[in-house]
Amino acid sequence: MAPFIVNRPLAADEPIFGRDALLRAIAASINAGSSVNLVGEESMGKSSVLNHLCTPGGLLFSHNAAPLAVAYIRLREQTVGDVNGFYRAAAQQWLAALPAQRRREAAIAELTAACAARTLQEHDASTLLDAIGQSHMPLLVVDDFEVLLRDGAAQQFRFPGFFDALGEHVTQQRIIVVLTSRLALARYCTERRDRLTSSFYRSFIVERVEPLTKDAAEQLLLQSGTPTLRNEQARLAYEWASGNPRNLQIAGMVMQRATVENQPMTWTLAQYAQQVDPAPAEPAGATRAARPWWHPLRLLRGLWRGPLALVALVKWLMTQVSNLQALILVVLLIGVMILYMTGHLAPETMRQQFCNTFGLTCQ
Repeated sequence: MAPFIVNRPLAADEPIFGRDALLRAIAASINAGSSVNLVGEESMGKSSVLNHLCTPGGLLFSHNAAPLAVAYIRLREQTVGDVNGFYRAAAQQWLAALPAQRRREAAIAELTAACAARTLQEHDASTLLDAIGQSHMPLLVVDDFEVLLRDGAAQQFRFPGFFDALGEHVTQQRIIVVLTSRLALARYCTERRDRLTSSFYRSFIVERVEPLTKDAAEQLLLQSGTPTLRNEQARLAYEWASGNPRNLQIAGMVMQRATVENQPMTWTLAQYAQQVDPAPAEPAGATRAARPWWHPLRLLRGLWRGPLALVALVKWLMTQVSNLQALILVVLLIGVMILYMTGHLAPETMRQQFCNTFGLTCQ
């Protein structure tokens, strides 16, 4: 149906909305020789921003004084293993970005051979950066950088040694780095359980990926498609998803599908809630007994998924009826949910109450 993109970042040739100012700010920092920490919550579109940033011939490359050699490492998709593997992954891309004449130089050819033989080590980083820096500025772009700061990566990426060393290359202007993370690097470097700290974060300008504005969200939702959403559908989708780019894409997709299949709004809302917060997949052939309403896992799942669906339903009701009618409906809905969760609306319970009220004997 197009044009909505779900469950993956936007590619460089796919339209991105509401990020022009952010892309210009990042490009300006890089062109000034500054490193950037791109901070944003999950599904805010950090990876999409990086994909557009690293487009060859794009905004990033148009005003830079020195040519850039770009290495783009996606830690969710790419396994680097350890510190040496991390530098080899970057080196392969930096060296490949050099013109053919430079790749024939003895020093560059030796570094290329070391990458191919997997013998290039962390201690070769200075030699590598200095060799590339003779004609190009090495730019390292790393998506989901906090993966390297988690407890599970402590043995492969020692803290603070690896991070301080990388920060030293940044300080000496041997390299420019763009990193994405959910929290600012300062939090990861100064609020650790082991109380170790690093000054690595001080070399970075923080840019935040904020939710999309209403205008940008409407531009995303009203893209030309088959069919194109109506204004009232776009407005309702924005009420569901607010400025979350991923959820806006999902809302647009289910709205579009509902229009094609002539589905009611209740179906559309259910599809949206399911895709925004999908239930974990069961193994093939697995069966699971139904849990009672008071089971801790069922309560936790309800607390996690319930508010999203309830808020979306209330917003939809408010658009359909007057404020007083909506208030009455919401109160009734909450009452029914409480009765159901406590078991008072179970068929057997209602049958027994009826028999007790009229003095009947229920078999």
